[in-house]
Amino acid sequence: MATDGMSVAGDDIDKLIAEKIHAWISEEKGIRKELQELDDITKDTLLMRCERAKCSFSDGEEIATIRVNRYDDVGTVRQVINYDFFEKLISPIVNDAVNRLECAIGSAGLTTANIDKILCVGGSSKLRPLRDRLEKIYGKKMLYYPEKVMWDIAKGAAIVSMSSGRFGLNQDIGLILDDGEFYPLLEKEQPLPCEEVRLNFAITNDEKHAKFIITDAREPSKRSFIQYITVPAGGFMKEQFELACFVDPDHLFRLSIRSTQFMKQYLHFWTYDKLKIFYQIEGE
Repeated sequence: MATDGMSVAGDDIDKLIAEKIHAWISEEKGIRKELQELDDITKDTLLMRCERAKCSFSDGEEIATIRVNRYDDVGTVRQVINYDFFEKLISPIVNDAVNRLECAIGSAGLTTANIDKILCVGGSSKLRPLRDRLEKIYGKKMLYYPEKVMWDIAKGAAIVSMSSGRFGLNQDIGLILDDGEFYPLLEKEQPLPCEEVRLNFAITNDEKHAKFIITDAREPSKRSFIQYITVPAGGFMKEQFELACFVDPDHLFRLSIRSTQFMKQYLHFWTYDKLKIFYQIEGE
């Protein structure tokens, strides 16, 4: 019914901890290198120890020790961190995650009153600060954690790949016309991948450029992106612009626009990789 997301996950949290630990070690030992400048063995070992500390906090521990032998050129290093430090460090990420969930619920036209359960899957759903925040907002009974949250996403993908069903577009994609109206190119519920749509447009003035405005919803308040595309125009009589678009098997929206008065080297390409897509299992 609605989706939202963020490009931050477990590896990013490991790196965030590692950067803070490296800053403390550098100050104490006089190291003048950034984290990314360390040799691969030192850097990978530190990240692995930080991941282990993160997991220990999720398992209820209050203190974690990060120890690395042969740290760059300074020998063995040891740093103790506590849960309060970890919680404060990742609080902006947790806040963003909770806000994304609330936005998805709102976009779906739902409230907590008509949601039965919040299904928590994936390794990052085990983060203790995130669990605590969700329990505080929604209550412990509302949250459901499967037995193997780390593997459920992979298991679900395997089930989908073995099932007969269909992918579909969960949003409209179209143009904003001169009068502000929305003109659909691809419509919600469209099966994916889809055949190419071809349209011709004309401009009514002698400008040297034509501007196309692409967006993803009929109502302005629900639009998540607006893409402006400027195409060279010749200002010729009866000049037209040929637009072609489709969604490929990788679920990428691809669009091209060109003036019929110009050669193909003036063709404009645009690809959008954040489509909202649903998968419907046959019989459901």
